[in-house]
Amino acid sequence: MLGLLSDSQQGRTFCERFAASAAALARLIPSRSNSAMILDLAQSPARGPVHSYFHNYDLSFLEQYATHYRLHDPMADGLLRADGLPLSLEERTASSFGKDAFTGELLPRLGLRHILGLAIRLPGGPVLAVAIQRDASSGGFSSRERELIRLAGPALRDAAVGSLLSEQISALRSDEPRVGARAGALLLDTSGRLLHLDCGAEALLRRSSLRLEQLAQLAELQALAPAGACLLASSG
Repeated sequence: MLGLLSDSQQGRTFCERFAASAAALARLIPSRSNSAMILDLAQSPARGPVHSYFHNYDLSFLEQYATHYRLHDPMADGLLRADGLPLSLEERTASSFGKDAFTGELLPRLGLRHILGLAIRLPGGPVLAVAIQRDASSGGFSSRERELIRLAGPALRDAAVGSLLSEQISALRSDEPRVGARAGALLLDTSGRLLHLDCGAEALLRRSSLRLEQLAQLAELQALAPAGACLLASSG
């Protein structure tokens, strides 16, 4: 689990971070593949995933899932809840596997039988959907494996949020290292975990007396402050 926490912060883009997370997840939960995608459920099903990663398979399958097969997925209600609780395809299709388009058309094309899924709401409304897939010979998922993916949820959420923030900042300003940087972006959640640190912020920290650990402590205190109070200040 510690390896997943570390690996999920490797890289800047969504694909880079989830490629690293895929390897860590495979060490925790043996599988044939795993996937991750960000879905905007407020949009028409005709729109594909905003970002996607599919280990061992072509991304076009996730596009097909988002635009068509999601409507036939027995676990699709989990995407709407997006509560971070694991869902098992085996539990939803004990006697009906193969009788819908998702399990009867798409999964046989991929050679898959068992899926353990997790959906988490991201800031702004989109949903991060993570799934671990196995073929029929590998068997279903244990209660321990369900708990492991649940515990991994916050790290996977942070990986997605950090990659999206990095993209947004890169669209606004150059992220090339600059010795004389006067602006940068650093994001910590309320538990003090680092979500994003760009080159400009690194340069500013090196020139200041502040340390990252001090900022993390401030973020933790902010979570305990009364509503409306602000312990973290920003300057232009």
